[in-house]
Amino acid sequence: MQSYYIDGVIRAQSWLKGKVVVEVQERMAIGDGVTIELTGKELTHIPSNCFSWPCQTVNEHVVFEEERRIHNFTKKLLEPGIYSYVFTLYIPGTVPPSMRYEEEDECLGCSVEYVLKAKIGEIFQAQRKLKVVGPPLSKKIYPYMVQPTCYPFTSWFMDHGYIVLGARMEDSHVGKGQALEVSFASRNKSRKDIERIEVQVIEQIDWKTNTHQRETRCIPIVDIGNAILPGLVTEKEIIAMVDERDQASVDGLMYAQMHCDLMAKRNRMQLTIPSWARDSYSGKLLKVSHCLKVTPVTSCKSNDPVIKIPVKVFDAPIESILHSSIRFIPDNVTTSWPNEVAVPIHSDNSTTSVGSLHEIEE
Repeated sequence: MQSYYIDGVIRAQSWLKGKVVVEVQERMAIGDGVTIELTGKELTHIPSNCFSWPCQTVNEHVVFEEERRIHNFTKKLLEPGIYSYVFTLYIPGTVPPSMRYEEEDECLGCSVEYVLKAKIGEIFQAQRKLKVVGPPLSKKIYPYMVQPTCYPFTSWFMDHGYIVLGARMEDSHVGKGQALEVSFASRNKSRKDIERIEVQVIEQIDWKTNTHQRETRCIPIVDIGNAILPGLVTEKEIIAMVDERDQASVDGLMYAQMHCDLMAKRNRMQLTIPSWARDSYSGKLLKVSHCLKVTPVTSCKSNDPVIKIPVKVFDAPIESILHSSIRFIPDNVTTSWPNEVAVPIHSDNSTTSVGSLHEIEE
């Protein structure tokens, strides 16, 4: 017994359409009918002490379950021959996409897995894994601005001044394979020059191995150790050394100038999100989150400020170059109805986010 579908891949918020093929060699007794069952689970894994099975699942949570009877038998015996039974299942856009994280040397990690199972009665069954891809990214724009905020430099009870940082992201929702655009503004009122700007896109994976133990892994999916931003103010200002009693603050003129720099995109970077990045997802047992991390590096090193901007990573829009190559699909094996239009679901009521650096850190 075999179940067929395109390479085991299906996009969420679309129809899974295929067939179950049963080849009977000799006359046999059968059950009531043919049933299709699709189950999706969050799973967490730890190394096993058993040599025959290197990995064991310690926790699981069902995220999707659908069972459908696709054929009822009118006879109790099935004659020799080949039989096929067509089935359709709808995959809602709210299901999490398939993912897996596993340590290289140890079977420690987490996953979201889907299994498609075909059954004849309660005796015969066959199953295959199904990979679910997230629904396409919405065309709606979600800009995010970090308002200019002061960061003081202090060491051994000495005041070394402060720097002011601000950032603006054109769209905090980005598709895999697409560019994340971000602009920066700074004012350096410290005794330290900014030596370089480090920019990273961090993918953080959190999961529960049991009730009391949690694991976290941070993976830089984009890492630029020395970002080239010629227009960024990195040199210390002489005025900062005149009066050490000057309190760290952003006056109206400075705020207006930095805001103008951000809106004019004078110090803009484009960071391409790799196609192998995992989708942003928050579930019961595991969570995948992303953020843009910007660090102006000075000679202070340990006291360098950090900007963290939350980012949402999803599958690219359906019409993007990432999905432009469409190969031939047999009529009897398809993942969508003809002329079906996918509707993006990654949207909500808010369109713009603004926050200070301290708010984001909390």
